[in-house]
Amino acid sequence: MTTESPSRADPAMTHDFAVTVYYEDTDMGGIVYHANYLRYIERARSDWVRSLGLSQNRMREEGVVFVVRRIEAEYLATAKFEDALVVSTRVESVTAARLVMAQEVRRDGKLLFSATVTAVCMGAAGQPVRLPAEIRALKFLGADAVGMSTVPEVILARFFGLKVAAVSAITNMAAGMSDEAISHEHTKAMAPIGAAKLEAVLRGMLRAM
Repeated sequence: MTTESPSRADPAMTHDFAVTVYYEDTDMGGIVYHANYLRYIERARSDWVRSLGLSQNRMREEGVVFVVRRIEAEYLATAKFEDALVVSTRVESVTAARLVMAQEVRRDGKLLFSATVTAVCMGAAGQPVRLPAEIRALKFLGADAVGMSTVPEVILARFFGLKVAAVSAITNMAAGMSDEAISHEHTKAMAPIGAAKLEAVLRGMLRAM
């Protein structure tokens, strides 16, 4: 048995997850069995995803799951019965369908275990699919929401040296972020509502200039 206490991902892209070592986690020598570190970091990743507001149950219902593709691990020191550990998870890189995380297990600041984990997002047929809302990648940079159609346009404009001011109208939550079913019809219905609100905001901004 192991007890864990959840905590939130912070703006520095690091998520901490507390673990207490119980007797069943140890081997005959009284130290944590090596495979249990993989369980600890798996739980920490799940808690990190939940802290972002993503529902893995909802994702699974929509045919999307996270799959670990690669783990590179290093065992540096031992943990023992009743040790209080902290598992830190830090995002190293994000692509359309792949997420690379650095995870560390520490006791009182001392590094015991480290791993680099590569996870991919897979569809029901086993094909790679895009990460949910890019795992809200821009939230890690301080954003509260991402207008996905605006992002590539802004990047391209900045590449050509243009000065850009972009405004996105968010019509609904991305897949896996709420229990609401995602559909094109819902987006079309919400777009006029968002457009009216956006117009009011822009008019207010222009009046204030």
